[in-house]
Amino acid sequence: MDTPKEYKEVRVHWEDATHRSGWHSVDELQDIINEGFMVETLGWLVHEDDDCIVVAQSVSRYRMAELSRIPKAYIKDRMEIANS
Repeated sequence: MDTPKEYKEVRVHWEDATHRSGWHSVDELQDIINEGFMVETLGWLVHEDDDCIVVAQSVSRYRMAELSRIPKAYIKDRMEIANS
């Protein structure tokens, strides 16, 4: 494969923000608070800084596609996948 060596494969478990439109009763508030939307993202770690990571679904020597920017505060677990 012609993938740059500096990109590592990762699996990231993170909680995304949610939104409900319309009017809701006070009784529904607890349901909204407890409603989590867990996401699992697999791909190549192409960027990391103090605030976020960026994972690409596809990479080549000069290009990348399907980029997901994930704020670090949203990340629950992150694991590097061993390359064979």
